[in-house]
Amino acid sequence: MPVASHDAAKLSPIELGNTMKLITRLAGDRSGATAIEYVLLLSGMALALIGILSFFGVQLNDLFLLLAAANT
Repeated sequence: MPVASHDAAKLSPIELGNTMKLITRLAGDRSGATAIEYVLLLSGMALALIGILSFFGVQLNDLFLLLAAANT
Protein backbone atom coordinates (compact mmCIF):
# COMPACT_ATOMS: atom_id res chain seq x y z
CA MET A 1 0.00 0.00 0.00
CA PRO A 2 1.58 3.33 -1.05
CA VAL A 3 2.30 5.75 1.74
CA ALA A 4 1.75 9.46 1.22
CA SER A 5 4.52 11.80 2.31
CA HIS A 6 2.35 13.32 5.05
CA ASP A 7 1.87 9.82 6.53
CA ALA A 8 5.63 9.27 6.89
CA ALA A 9 5.50 10.22 10.57
CA LYS A 10 3.02 7.37 11.15
CA LEU A 11 5.40 4.67 9.89
CA SER A 12 6.69 2.14 12.33
CA PRO A 13 10.49 1.77 12.61
CA ILE A 14 10.31 -1.48 10.62
CA GLU A 15 8.31 0.11 7.80
CA LEU A 16 10.60 3.13 7.77
CA GLY A 17 13.65 0.86 7.61
CA ASN A 18 12.16 -1.09 4.71
CA THR A 19 11.35 2.17 2.92
CA MET A 20 14.89 3.45 3.39
CA LYS A 21 16.31 0.15 2.11
CA LEU A 22 14.12 0.43 -0.99
CA ILE A 23 15.18 4.03 -1.63
CA THR A 24 18.84 3.13 -1.16
CA ARG A 25 18.53 0.16 -3.51
CA LEU A 26 16.75 2.19 -6.19
CA ALA A 27 19.26 5.05 -5.92
CA GLY A 28 22.13 2.62 -6.54
CA ASP A 29 20.46 0.86 -9.47
CA ARG A 30 22.11 1.94 -12.74
CA SER A 31 20.53 -0.60 -15.11
CA GLY A 32 18.30 1.97 -16.82
CA ALA A 33 21.07 4.52 -17.28
CA THR A 34 22.19 3.08 -20.63
CA ALA A 35 18.66 3.19 -22.03
CA ILE A 36 18.28 6.80 -20.93
CA GLU A 37 21.61 7.68 -22.54
CA TYR A 38 20.48 6.13 -25.84
CA VAL A 39 17.19 8.05 -25.70
CA LEU A 40 19.05 11.31 -25.09
CA LEU A 41 21.48 10.55 -27.92
CA LEU A 42 18.70 9.72 -30.38
CA SER A 43 16.72 12.78 -29.31
CA GLY A 44 19.73 14.98 -30.01
CA MET A 45 20.22 13.38 -33.40
CA ALA A 46 16.55 13.87 -34.25
CA LEU A 47 16.70 17.53 -33.26
CA ALA A 48 19.82 18.01 -35.38
CA LEU A 49 18.15 16.35 -38.36
CA ILE A 50 15.05 18.50 -37.99
CA GLY A 51 17.23 21.61 -37.80
CA ILE A 52 19.23 20.65 -40.88
CA LEU A 53 16.15 19.80 -42.91
CA SER A 54 14.35 23.00 -41.93
CA PHE A 55 17.45 25.04 -42.78
CA PHE A 56 18.07 23.44 -46.17
CA GLY A 57 14.45 22.41 -46.88
CA VAL A 58 13.57 25.29 -49.17
CA GLN A 59 16.77 24.92 -51.17
CA LEU A 60 16.26 21.17 -51.52
CA ASN A 61 12.69 21.72 -52.67
CA ASP A 62 13.87 24.21 -55.29
CA LEU A 63 16.53 21.75 -56.45
CA PHE A 64 14.00 18.93 -56.82
CA LEU A 65 11.60 21.21 -58.70
CA LEU A 66 14.44 22.23 -61.04
CA LEU A 67 15.37 18.58 -61.65
CA ALA A 68 11.74 17.64 -62.23
CA ALA A 69 11.33 20.47 -64.71
CA ALA A 70 14.49 19.42 -66.53
CA ASN A 71 13.18 15.86 -66.96
CA THR A 72 9.90 16.91 -68.56
